[in-house]
Amino acid sequence: MQYPASAMDCRVKPGNDEREWLSILRCHYFRYCLIKQTLHNIPMQSFTALADPTRRQIVEMLAAGELTSGEIGRQFEVSAPAISQHLKVLKEARLVTARVDGQRRIYALDAAGIGEIDAWLQHIRRFWHGRLDELERQLRVPVKAPSRQKTAKSKRKGGKR
Repeated sequence: MQYPASAMDCRVKPGNDEREWLSILRCHYFRYCLIKQTLHNIPMQSFTALADPTRRQIVEMLAAGELTSGEIGRQFEVSAPAISQHLKVLKEARLVTARVDGQRRIYALDAAGIGEIDAWLQHIRRFWHGRLDELERQLRVPVKAPSRQKTAKSKRKGGKR
């Protein structure tokens, strides 16, 4: 859908015209959707979730296979509600998924969330790869030693005093 230029300019002062109001609403909705999409696609939520050592350990445990919340909780000296809160944070960060099996919740790693982190890391690796290669090339360039003539001249100048 094509929006008029005024739809992207939220500074338009609405008058009594209904079209002006719609234009402003479109603008704010567009900005809201853009921010929501940006925040959803950035894997920083995953890194924030992994900043906690307990949550990192839970992710490492789930890397070996699916576990129930009870099995996860038995590995820690914290309450069941605390483990539930950790699992909730990991779920919101799209690092784990939960499926219901009767009264149990079975947790597993979320391949899509882990893939987002991996894609972000690939981008960073590409960024550094070329720069590190260039640094290596620069470090391998032989350093030119100062010529002896310059050192001899400087000694002569020092001797004339």
